[in-house]
Amino acid sequence: MPYLHKPKRKTVRQIRSDAYNKRRKIYQSEQWKRTRLGKLHDQPTCELCDARGIVTLAVDVHHADSVTNYDGAMMLLKAYDPDNLVSLCKECHSWLHRFGSTNGINIEQAAADLDKEFGPGVRPYKHGQIQRIR
Repeated sequence: MPYLHKPKRKTVRQIRSDAYNKRRKIYQSEQWKRTRLGKLHDQPTCELCDARGIVTLAVDVHHADSVTNYDGAMMLLKAYDPDNLVSLCKECHSWLHRFGSTNGINIEQAAADLDKEFGPGVRPYKHGQIQRIR
């Protein structure tokens, strides 16, 4: 009986892209950890929630202009630039990654979009649940 050769599936390591590895290298660096903590120290509340009149503790730091839009030295410059960082809560950060732009964030416009989608005073859904802030 002839044997049919099946090609091996790609491993997880082979699937990871070059861009993923570059981002990972940035996010695991000591410089990023210090920059992130500095941003959270300067702006401890979510900037999107603040624009909507909600006080929420920020736990994530998001790049307003994605570092993946650049290469080489410019990528590193954008990665550690404090003016390119936005403090966000988990829900707003998830919402931005699903529906936001990678070419910059206008906080007021994003806040208006959130208000339109979820209603004023309502944080973005967390695992399919509505969270009304009073």
